[in-house]
Amino acid sequence: MDKKYRKYFRDRLCKDGETLKQYRKLFDAKRTPEEKRKEFRKNYKRLLEELMRLEGFKSENNCKCLLQYSPECDINSGITIDHIIPLSSNKINKEVRHIKAKNGKKVETESLGSNDLSNLIICCKNCNFAKKHIILDAKEMKNVLKRKNRVEKRNSK
Repeated sequence: MDKKYRKYFRDRLCKDGETLKQYRKLFDAKRTPEEKRKEFRKNYKRLLEELMRLEGFKSENNCKCLLQYSPECDINSGITIDHIIPLSSNKINKEVRHIKAKNGKKVETESLGSNDLSNLIICCKNCNFAKKHIILDAKEMKNVLKRKNRVEKRNSK
């Protein structure tokens, strides 16, 4: 990850005194988004079960949306898994590198997030659909990580 990217994510993830090292499992820039999506689809059921166990949800009926991104946040829309750092996004190329779309094509995406449990969160389908490949701003990112950590700490006791 180059210097500009590190600053971009440090601003979104790190509290005072923290470094990106603490968040390295959130990232996987070495593999293509397609490889990561294929792995995610293959392991989806197992990942969902593991997240539910970690987050203390006994069944899909008692889950809570930990993303809380959409104004239509509603666990009754169904549950799914969101990548806190998306597997890929073109937002960094637009905002950090200031690359513009050419000939009516979208700006190229970067491979970013991992399928590690630390980068996954249970959420409602409405929030997952609204977020898509968005990289949350600093406040939203810290709130999501705080909710995830609080729930996981409570359930590890």
